[in-house]
Formats: sequence, structure tokens, C-alpha cells
Amino acid sequence: MIEIIAAISAASRAFNYINAAVNKGHEVQDLVHKFSAFFDAKDKMSEIEANIQNASTMAKLFDKGSVESAALEITMAKQKTLQMERQLREIMVYTVGEDVWIDMMRTRSQIRKQRLDIARARATRKRMIIDGIGSVSYTHLTLPTIYSV
Repeated sequence: MIEIIAAISAASRAFNYINAAVNKGHEVQDLVHKFSAFFDAKDKMSEIEANIQNASTMAKLFDKGSVESAALEITMAKQKTLQMERQLREIMVYTVGEDVWIDMMRTRSQIRKQRLDIARARATRKRMIIDGIGSVSYTHLTLPTIYSV
């Protein structure tokens, strides 16, 4: 779950930078790269969550962490980023207007859906390959034992 920690850390750094810069009088338009960094980190968390949900049977079998710890880390990261996103929304609404935020969210939803669909497809394909290799390996290991008797 190091990936989740890294993603939430990146989102927090971008958020803190934006917050400090706006408080010092910087324009939101000048902070686009930091907004991008925040949302990139948020999307990375969604991608990690999709990979966990679509993990192969072999990966689930050998995963070291408990299901509860993975669920807790994902849930806490989502809550923290949701809180930061609400504050970023307030900053944008007060500085450049709500219409900019709404347009960004609409565009973001379209792009995000496309990317998540691709990530889910990759995770599913990876799961099928790993499960197939695991099944073949298991069969090759057990058949000689069965027929040697």
C-alpha cells in the first residue's frame, strides 16, 4: 500500500502549495501545474483502487496485508482527498468563478472515465494472465504427483 501513501503525499503537497500561494496573493491561473499535480495524485489513487479490486487470484493469495488494512487505507485516502478537493473548489469558486470549476469537473469526468476503463481493462487482462499461469503451474505440479502413485 506504499503506492497509496505516495499518492496521498503528492496530493497533500500540491494542496498545501496551492493553499499557501493563494494566501500570499498568487493567481489561481499561475497554479495550474499544482492543481494538475493534485488531480494526478487523486487519479493515481483511483487507479490503485481499481488494480486492487481487479487483482488476480494469485496476487490475492500472496498479498501480505489484510483486506481490512487495504480497505482502511483506501477509504482514509479518499476521505482526505475529498476534503482537500472541497477546499480547492472553494478557492477556485472565489477566485475565478464557479463556471470554471463546473466546466473543469465536466471535462475531468469524461477523461477520468476513459482512463479508468482502460485501467480496469489492463487489470482484468493482467489478472487473467496471472491466474492462467498459476493454474498451469499448479496443474504441472500436481499431475506428476497424482500419476506417480
